[in-house]
Amino acid sequence: MSSIKVIFAIILAIIGAIYLGIGAASDQTQTMGILLGAVTIGVCLAMGKNIWMLIPFMTYVQLTLYLPGRPSTLLVAQLMVTVFGILMIVVGKISTKWRVTRLELCMMLFVLCVAQVYARNPVGVSLFGTGNVGGRPYILFGVALTSAIILAIIKVPYGDLKKIFKLTVIGGLINVGLSFIGYYVPRFGQYIGVGVVEADYNMEVADTGAAGRLPFIIRFGPNLALWISSVINPLKAAFSMLWLPLILIAFASAGISGYRNVIAATGFTFLVGIYYHGGFRSLLTSAGLGGIVLMAISVLNMAHPLPPNVQRAMSFLPGTWEQEHVDSAESSTDWRVEMWEEVLLTEHWIKNKVIGDGLGFTADELAYQEEIKLNGNAMGLSGFDNHRESILVNGDYHSGPVSAIRTVGYVGLAVMLFCMIMIAFHAHRLMIRSKNKPWFPLVMIVCIPLIWYPLFFVFIFGAFGKDAVIILMGYAMVRLLENNIPWNADGELQNNSISI
Repeated sequence: MSSIKVIFAIILAIIGAIYLGIGAASDQTQTMGILLGAVTIGVCLAMGKNIWMLIPFMTYVQLTLYLPGRPSTLLVAQLMVTVFGILMIVVGKISTKWRVTRLELCMMLFVLCVAQVYARNPVGVSLFGTGNVGGRPYILFGVALTSAIILAIIKVPYGDLKKIFKLTVIGGLINVGLSFIGYYVPRFGQYIGVGVVEADYNMEVADTGAAGRLPFIIRFGPNLALWISSVINPLKAAFSMLWLPLILIAFASAGISGYRNVIAATGFTFLVGIYYHGGFRSLLTSAGLGGIVLMAISVLNMAHPLPPNVQRAMSFLPGTWEQEHVDSAESSTDWRVEMWEEVLLTEHWIKNKVIGDGLGFTADELAYQEEIKLNGNAMGLSGFDNHRESILVNGDYHSGPVSAIRTVGYVGLAVMLFCMIMIAFHAHRLMIRSKNKPWFPLVMIVCIPLIWYPLFFVFIFGAFGKDAVIILMGYAMVRLLENNIPWNADGELQNNSISI
């Protein structure tokens, strides 16, 4: 059956290529639309009941496609799983397992928080319009919610479940490979969203004169740290000639990216991996070893200064960094703090801080943004320059809590934090329960990011749209593992463990 699916997919690709070649000279837009539709249907038919695998795979491919509405690869996967997954469940190709626990109740509260702001501030639907105006954000939330429910209730064989590990690794490698090409070939980069960074780790506010950054590599460090931490204790790996170079590459790529947040994400990932592999004692040992390494880097920086982007990325850590790079990073932080104070301590930007103003913004706010663009570098109502004034209007605050308050208010923020903590608790329980089991690497690669994400959301970066998707997908993946790991058959699986 698998061979037939592969042959079908190849035939479909050949037909699509011929059609594209014939139609490219006439109506390119129509031709590309028809081709993409045919490829989408072909992929769905070829994957069949394994359509759910697109979500973990596309999550790590994590590119922004040059299509109407600039969808991410994850959104494309969610759409395909929503439509085709429901069809497969209806016809009985995919079996389900329903249950309602405290975790489901938490998710219901979160959905109610979003539903009430829509009911209070209804907007039209513009799915393929801009990313911020109208009903598009609510449609995207609905798609993410539906696909999350599907993943949370489906039943899949362990043999299919363990493919998640390979899918995430392959997806991550595809991301860094295509991003590298796109960064150095801008013509190609615009088709995968590399030219203008829209990444999850793009949390710094742009500032004049900042050290150079390499946005195409921002995901590689945290991803590599996750892959290492899933299969071996990073502390133990640091003393292995096989693993040590990979750890150094993870930190080096995080530093070269130029983003403090990428360094933090990489460090969090290793620390969580160390704890769940070796316990609290290993965590304390790694802290001491990390201090020694940081001292060595500081001495090296005095003798041979590190690149500016590396120094800026590490400026939040104690060290011998050049003052100009420390000042650049601090000014970026100060820039954001001033913006948060303006948002939270005045009544200009959030009308209802208790239960939120909803996604998107009003027609008046849109008109004001257009006015800001026309005024060039003039000062806005807040006393900030027009660039920051525009951010104040559109809600791109570079802060998880502030973004949540604008959207769903303090009540919604509390619910979001509760959901994140509940998901992290379930992830923690999964990892403890899976220790020394053949599926431990699989559980680790899914659950490690869910453990440290609440801290990341509160103290480092967040944006409601992306945070909402992370909550929904985190819930879905936790439930997928809980429902389908063969807890009572581990003895039979010792020869069927995750192969790396």
